[in-house]
Amino acid sequence: MSRLLSPFIGLLNRLSYISLQIAAAAEQRTAVAEEIDRNIVSISTLGQQTADGARDTSQASQEVSRLAQSLSKLVSGFKV
Repeated sequence: MSRLLSPFIGLLNRLSYISLQIAAAAEQRTAVAEEIDRNIVSISTLGQQTADGARDTSQASQEVSRLAQSLSKLVSGFKV
């Protein structure tokens, strides 16, 4: 009887092994997808920070330009 069941047991073991491999691959795929998601969020955050920094730099540059014009007007009033 065990000789008759032996091929089936071998097949069941093989199917069990394949199932474990599929489960491991699915877990790895999930981990990779989560890592990609985290990286996309990081890239988005860094992009927003860069945009904010560029806006702040532009505003500061405009303020420096305005101050330079005011200073130029003040200095032009002095005679040497």
